[in-house]
Amino acid sequence: LVYSCSDPRTGANVFLARGDGSQPEIEIAGAYADDFSWRGDSTAFAYSSRRVVNRFNLYTDVYLHALSGKTVALTSGARARNPTFTTDGERLLVVTNGAQNNQLARLTVDRRTETLTEHTDHTQYTSPRYSPDGRFIAVSRWQDGFQDLWLMDADGAPARRLTADLAADIDPRWSADGRTLYFSSDRTGIYNIY
Repeated sequence: LVYSCSDPRTGANVFLARGDGSQPEIEIAGAYADDFSWRGDSTAFAYSSRRVVNRFNLYTDVYLHALSGKTVALTSGARARNPTFTTDGERLLVVTNGAQNNQLARLTVDRRTETLTEHTDHTQYTSPRYSPDGRFIAVSRWQDGFQDLWLMDADGAPARRLTADLAADIDPRWSADGRTLYFSSDRTGIYNIY
C-alpha cells in the first residue's frame, strides 16, 4: 500500500505499508504525491506531485519511484497528472493540462509523450485507467457541464459514453477480470461507490 500524508509534526511524506495499512514506513521523505499507480511487477510506482511555479501557478508532474530507492521525474513543467501503467508496465497513460483543455497522453519511461486527444472545447479528463487486457481506457470526462464516465479505445478514441446524468461520476476502477467497472458518484448527494 502506498499513500501520501502531510502533518505538522513530520511534514509531507510518501509511505509504504502492508495491505491492511499496518507497519507504515516513510518511502519518500519530504514529498507529497497524488494518483499512485503500481507497475505490474510491483517493483515501482508512478505518481503525480504539485509544485509552485512563479509564486502563482501550480504545476503537476509525473514521477517514477523504484522500490530500490531511486525517483526519476518523467515530466518537467508538463502539467501532467493521473498516471496509470499499461498492462505491460512500459508506458503510462496521463492527463495533461493546457489552457482550459485536458488531453490524454501516453508517456514512456524514457520521457517521450504521445498526445492521444486534441480537444479545444474545454474538455477535462481525470483518473484514466486501462482495462486489464489493455484494450480500453475508462475515464471521467467533464464536458458541457457534465462529468460522466467514458470508454475510450487504447489510442484515446471515444468508444462510448457509459453514464449520462447530472451526477459527477469519477475515479473509475476495473475489476481484475475486466468485466466490471467501479466508480464514485454523488448521485445521492454524497459520494458513494457504484
